[in-house]
Order: sequence, then structure tokens, then C-alpha cells
Amino acid sequence: MSGSIVQLALSVFGACGGPLAGLFYLGGMVPKANWIGAFSGSLTAIVFNMWIAVGSQIYGAKPVKLIQNRTSGCFLNNFTVTTNEPSMFNHNASINTTPYGVFGPSSMSVNSQVSSDEGFFLYNLSYTWYGFIGFFLTLILGVIVSLFTGMYKTRQEKRNFLL
Repeated sequence: MSGSIVQLALSVFGACGGPLAGLFYLGGMVPKANWIGAFSGSLTAIVFNMWIAVGSQIYGAKPVKLIQNRTSGCFLNNFTVTTNEPSMFNHNASINTTPYGVFGPSSMSVNSQVSSDEGFFLYNLSYTWYGFIGFFLTLILGVIVSLFTGMYKTRQEKRNFLL
């Protein structure tokens, strides 16, 4: 399993919370939405998001191990700024830097580049997108299914109320 427990928890919350938010938005903002569209849209979005979340944990790209840079040969940089407080625009700045340049030898190699060609592209998607995908998938599928099942009307019973 790759990633931390926080990433795993946010993956599950995003995979379930996005469709739930889409369900509330569908019910509150779309007057033609019915229970069939809401149910099928939210269920499809939860199944799709969980498929992506579980697949990314199993088949997704593994986290890249970063190379630790050497600190030998590094010099401390003396950076001092002195300001005079009475005026907002007038200040005296004295900057002391070391005579060494900022460009030093790099320990990064060319072979440490990350390749995104590994596996299915949805498995390499960030877990922060799960809520967004679930929200819009619920909303879009809920509206489409509600429009197609709009002919389905529940039987209205006439009730005689005695006064």
C-alpha cells in the first residue's frame, strides 16, 4: 500500500463525499430530478470513485523516492536587512552575502525523472480529485437518468378528506 493513512482516509472521504454532495445539489437545484436519477447517479459515482481509489492503491504509480542532496561544500549565507521604522518608503538595507555563487554542483541525475506512462491514467490521478469527479458524475448522470425516466409518474391517489 502506498501513501499515508491521511491520504487513504481522504481518498475514501472524497470517493463517498463527492457523490453525496452531488446528490444534495441534484435534489435542491434540479426541479426535474427524481429518485431514480438520484439513486442511479449517486450509486454509479460511488462505485466509479471506489474503483479508482482501490485501483490507485493497488496498481497506481508508487511514490518517487527523492534523492537526498549532499550538504558538504554548502556555505551559510549571511543575509541581513536593517530598516528604519519612522518612514514607510525610506529604508536602509545592508545585505551581506558570501562570495560564493548560488549555482553549485547538482546531485540530481537525469535518470530520476518521473514517468507518467505507467498503468491506467485514472490510477495515477490525485486523490484530491475524487470528490470533484464524484460530484459531477452524480449530477450529470442524475439529470440524464431523471430526464429519461421523467415519464415514470407515481400513482397519485385521490383522498377524500372528511371535514
